[in-house]
Amino acid sequence: MKTIEIEKLLKTPVKELKYHELQQRKKILKVAIKMIDEALTKRKEERGGVFPSEILGSELTLSKDE
Repeated sequence: MKTIEIEKLLKTPVKELKYHELQQRKKILKVAIKMIDEALTKRKEERGGVFPSEILGSELTLSKDE
């Protein structure tokens, strides 16, 4: 899928998307979440520790690296 098509799917309000476009958006977001999880895991391994936000138990409190 081209970048322009992905950008359109992500920027268009959900109410304006057709069923198949919603399915595509869902797939794109699932892949993006997987990539983010992998990047976070890699960063944790590189850092060799726990992020301050995990120590505080709050996802809203971000460390400088996040």
